[in-house]
Amino acid sequence: MDIDTLRARIDEVDAKLLGLFERRMEIAREIARYKEDNGLPVTDAGRERALLDERASRVKDERLEGAARSFFRFLMDMSKEEQRRVRGAAGGPAAPAARTAGAAYQGVPGAYAEEALIAFFGQGSPRKPVQRFEDVFAAVAGGEAAHGVVPNENTTTGAVIEVHELLERYPCHIVGEAVIRIDHCLLGVPGANVADVLKVYSHPQGLSQCARFLDAHPDWERIPYYNTAVSARFVAEKGDRALAAVASRHAAAIYGLDVLSDNIQDAPDNHTRFIVIAGEPDAAGSDKVSILIRLDNTSGTLYNALGPLAEAGINMLRIEARPARDTNWEYLFFIDFRGEEDDPRIAPVLVELEKRSRSVRVLGRYKSAEGAK
Repeated sequence: MDIDTLRARIDEVDAKLLGLFERRMEIAREIARYKEDNGLPVTDAGRERALLDERASRVKDERLEGAARSFFRFLMDMSKEEQRRVRGAAGGPAAPAARTAGAAYQGVPGAYAEEALIAFFGQGSPRKPVQRFEDVFAAVAGGEAAHGVVPNENTTTGAVIEVHELLERYPCHIVGEAVIRIDHCLLGVPGANVADVLKVYSHPQGLSQCARFLDAHPDWERIPYYNTAVSARFVAEKGDRALAAVASRHAAAIYGLDVLSDNIQDAPDNHTRFIVIAGEPDAAGSDKVSILIRLDNTSGTLYNALGPLAEAGINMLRIEARPARDTNWEYLFFIDFRGEEDDPRIAPVLVELEKRSRSVRVLGRYKSAEGAK
């Protein structure tokens, strides 16, 4: 069979796909009107995750599961955009994420994420504390919060793996960032001292970032807790001199704890970069781009994929690899690079990346934090 015949067959398939795509958008418009009449949000994160898993599981060729997932995520994103367009044209209410005030963060007052939220939005900004990182993403995707603030990477312990996985799973967009200096303290109940301590509570990263200090006390039991500030609150509630928490001086003030030892982190210049997520993209004033690409597991694919950035003279700021959840021994690459809002090089580079990758998703175009170059 010659190439022209094969291309003709591709054309026939594309014609069918185009017709199906237009039909899907027609149904999306009907769904938009139904949701508007019944007060339902455009985004249903739980249903999206279930549908993506179900669609990917039906692919006969397992090697195509990741591509199928990306394909259906794109279709869902396009359908949601069409729903928002229809609701906006009809003068209906905005999507909940656009009208709900406040930003979600993981933890309780005194958490480092709350400090990042205040640094980005201001002291008087409304805040929604939640228990898990995933709860932050779900609140934004479901319209319960306009924004979310989550840690993305630390200068000592590197990437926050769970957040990277959630960026891949949820249809949220990075719209900003804040960099917070991390000054860990050992906190205890009033009147306690270091000699009293037997158990230390903190987030696993907090414990890891203070490993040398904790190693000097081998008799202490290290107990991972889901947040530094929650650890401080727990110690305050227990009122036991044998319990301590690794958390911030701010958390000590909030929960009435004493600072038993300060600046206990291994690295004196310890910072965490927090990202701000939203349900809709916002590239105004942007100078940074974050993308997620998926590559075939063959020789030279990463080198080939990164070529357009080098050829365009664009500065790549960070690259992080994570295993693909749906295919063994394949990887996703989270990449940050410099790119101003009006930079004419960005669009052609993204187009070329699409050609050289199995999938490309722009996670966000946003303004980098001061000092986060």
